[in-house]
Amino acid sequence: MVPAFSSKHPQPDLMAAPSHSPVPDLTSVLRTLSAYSPGVQDQSRIHNPPVESSNSNSYTRPTSTSRHAPLEQHTLELNQPPNLPDPSTITTWPAALKYVMKTVAQNEATQSKIKRLIRTQHDHERQWWEGRQALLSKQAGREAKKRQIDEVLRSVGGFVAKDSDGPTPQDDKIELCTYDKKVYKALTTMSKSLNAELRALGIPFFTIRDELVDSSCDQVSESHSSDLLKPGELKALRLQMLQLLEDLCKD
Repeated sequence: MVPAFSSKHPQPDLMAAPSHSPVPDLTSVLRTLSAYSPGVQDQSRIHNPPVESSNSNSYTRPTSTSRHAPLEQHTLELNQPPNLPDPSTITTWPAALKYVMKTVAQNEATQSKIKRLIRTQHDHERQWWEGRQALLSKQAGREAKKRQIDEVLRSVGGFVAKDSDGPTPQDDKIELCTYDKKVYKALTTMSKSLNAELRALGIPFFTIRDELVDSSCDQVSESHSSDLLKPGELKALRLQMLQLLEDLCKD
């Protein structure tokens, strides 16, 4: 699975409390975020999370095209092959597949933009993962140094306090959890940016009109919205589309 596109790096449990439970990967989290994140937003309103640059886990947004989304979508409609539907009205996989194969698959410029999105995502995943590994190494080094000092003190008959100065294992867990939460915030920002980029490119299911998605929760309205996509269905279609785009745009 991918955070939008397939991940090349093992990923940490972003919001895990200090425990030894199995950890989900960033891939699963971002794919979920991507599927549920809102529609196009003005990217000037999406701010980078306060992630320390020393850990190389900040997210720098790719050059966004969402401010000009209406213009770009209009351009796509003008240049797309005839007899193709407006991508914002597509609600089924066969229609979406046909549309993408006649547009994205035959448009090198669009493929180049999608490849850039994939590379950007993988770059940030690598930075976040390496930053996490560096933090773990630093914590392990602190513990090893502390044990070495304690051994020296014992060898000369010095006093070794049970609760000597320095971070405790619990402190290390809190520090790691804080790092993961910052990565989670950066992922949320990246997911919103990705959604906006794909919408601006006119990708089916990412540019879908709001009125074609059933956002109601009451059962009474279900009989009147049988032709609308349920949020769960839209999520699944978006994930399927992301996999198709990655397959089409592999280097």
